[in-house]
Amino acid sequence: MTEMLRTLTIDHFKPLIGETFHVQVNPQEAFEVQLAEANLLGGDVLPTSGRRPYSLIFVDSRKRLVPQAIFKVTHPAVGELDIFMVPLQPDARGTVFEVIFT
Repeated sequence: MTEMLRTLTIDHFKPLIGETFHVQVNPQEAFEVQLAEANLLGGDVLPTSGRRPYSLIFVDSRKRLVPQAIFKVTHPAVGELDIFMVPLQPDARGTVFEVIFT
């Protein structure tokens, strides 16, 4: 885990709800997602990370098939992050991805 990932908390992401993030799948393929939710998960501050666990929900308005994987995700406020994104069941909004920080 990079140093930047270790220091990010839910407070970095809450103000970014509704904003667009760039997802780089590979050198030839990329797409945009919108941050839809930032949710605290149950539990106290974890001694290993020094933060409470949280999840982010991203939505791509297109119904896209991509595997769960580590993608480069970029936004001006948080920079470039290598994060593990899991596609969930598509819904009326499009393809939904979840990212969990522990």
